[in-house]
Amino acid sequence: MKIFTSNLHMHTTFSDGKNTPEEYAQTAIKAGMSSLGFSDHAYVPNDIGFSMKEGVLPEYFRELERLKEKYSGQIEIYIGLEGDASNMPSREGLDYLIGSVHYLFDKASGTRHSVDYMPDNPRDAVSDLRDNVNGGDIRKTVEWYYEAVIDLVSRHKFDILGHIDLIVKRNDAKKYFDPTSDWYLRTTARVVEAVKASGCILEVNTGAVNRGFASHPYPGKYVLSQVFAAGIPVTISSDAHGVENIRSNFDLAASVLREAGYRCVIQMQNGKLTEISLNE
Repeated sequence: MKIFTSNLHMHTTFSDGKNTPEEYAQTAIKAGMSSLGFSDHAYVPNDIGFSMKEGVLPEYFRELERLKEKYSGQIEIYIGLEGDASNMPSREGLDYLIGSVHYLFDKASGTRHSVDYMPDNPRDAVSDLRDNVNGGDIRKTVEWYYEAVIDLVSRHKFDILGHIDLIVKRNDAKKYFDPTSDWYLRTTARVVEAVKASGCILEVNTGAVNRGFASHPYPGKYVLSQVFAAGIPVTISSDAHGVENIRSNFDLAASVLREAGYRCVIQMQNGKLTEISLNE
């Protein structure tokens, strides 16, 4: 059996992707993939331009059901969503659900800060957080982010946790903080404990590598070691926003997983999240 033939984290023109679901399906079939899961960003009120617009979900379901039927026998197609911690969607009609943290909310001021990017000024989001949040104390901001992840996995039930350490995006050269420091690894250990208790799967996400922001998938090496030690199952995904990244850097993800000690990963197969061998 071929491995790495499933991708459960992709974004289409229904949210902030640049290709239609059908273009993804056709690309995946040509690439010999066995299954494909669509996970467009679910609607977020007052979002910054990345999520589905309000009321679009029925059309999304109709289109993916159409593709399931059209390409039956060629590829398995699954309907998912990526929900933001601020507004997790219903699981009704879904084959699976991804939960992620994209924003930090300052309840006192009502201000929302993007962890991923700033749309009106697309500079480094971590730099923005460093300069404008918590008086410039990046450690407090990093800890705030991880508290949001703990809150997400503690309060919501979903299948896959998306990009657990998104806060390290663009921090590849330890530009803003050291991800090997004791305070950081103590913080992530608490998060990993909460993820383990939740029972969800963790994705090894190549999205930041694909876009040139990082050299290592999410989670980083040291966090991935904590995840493995906790016995948390993982899946490989590319967080694709275009068909060119439908399975980009999956070999890299497999390599870092083997190095961490993993011998199996999860992919969608015959309608179920199924464990498969990581052996070549």
